[in-house]
Amino acid sequence: MIQVQSRLKVADNTGAKEVMCIKV
Repeated sequence: MIQVQSRLKVADNTGAKEVMCIKV
């Protein structure tokens, strides 16, 4: 589930940084 959400956020440059924070 987290991976799917990460991909959706990655598609948005605005949430790209947020995805990195969550991955860490």
